Amino acid sequence: MESEFFDEMQRRIVKNFLDMLILRGLSKHSMTGYGIIAFLNNKFHTLLSSGTIYHYLYVLERKGWIKGESTKKGTVYTLTKQGKENIRTFLNSKNKILGLVLTLFDGE
Repeated sequence: MESEFFDEMQRRIVKNFLDMLILRGLSKHSMTGYGIIAFLNNKFHTLLSSGTIYHYLYVLERKGWIKGESTKKGTVYTLTKQGKENIRTFLNSKNKILGLVLTLFDGE
């Protein structure tokens, strides 16, 4: 029961931070959509549908945070300058985000 609950919480967190997780993965190297699915599955043991991932890729590309380039292997996504700045800001906000999460467990 506890394991199932934890798995559900992890899945919810991954889905809620999916845009930042995609940016974080792309900050390490360029990837295809399926590469991002594999990255998230390997790192968080959460398998997300291709529809979910490609929706987020579309949104991130429209915001100008990533750029997709068609290749023989499919569309390869890379961070733009704005995407790099956003992931840097996100990572620099780690203590604030952790504080917010810890407030959930405060009970008051």
